[in-house]
Amino acid sequence: MRVTLLRLLLPVLLLPLMAQPVARAEDQFEPQATERPVAYLPLVIRSTGSSSQPTTETVEQQVVTLTNALRAAAGCPPLTVSPELTAAARSHSRDMAENDFFSHTGSDGSSAFDRIKRSGYTYRMAAENIAAGYSDAQSVVDGWYNSPGHRANMLNCELREIGVGHAYIPGTEYGHYWTQDFGTR
Repeated sequence: MRVTLLRLLLPVLLLPLMAQPVARAEDQFEPQATERPVAYLPLVIRSTGSSSQPTTETVEQQVVTLTNALRAAAGCPPLTVSPELTAAARSHSRDMAENDFFSHTGSDGSSAFDRIKRSGYTYRMAAENIAAGYSDAQSVVDGWYNSPGHRANMLNCELREIGVGHAYIPGTEYGHYWTQDFGTR
């Protein structure tokens, strides 16, 4: 399949993250002096075709396996799949696909951190990678790995858990929408 690089959005957006767990879900995010920055970046390509599709769960697990192989080569421990992070990632990928947009900001105005908290995951540190247009797990992981900001999230040895979401809707701008949510409790 021929894949053309449409655009690579690398405005490194550093977001402060709370060092302490949020006490209540309805609390607003307030940056604190003890917070740690973590980058999250979008990555987009346009696919010119698609082959038969494996199940969502299969490609999501492939992304986890490929990401953990890269982490092992870098000396990082493997990421453990978190049901909460998976729910947040799947929800965001589905939102982008169903509403045909590409952004870290959800159609409801939510940030990655809002969605992670809403899933029930209480984090000390979190990050998100998104991508669109990649038709399989290997190509999306390669795309993220070849982007410095995305790679930094994938190889951050302090992040311990992962959730991956993939949504495919033919006829949308990019077809395939991907989210990796990372966290440390």
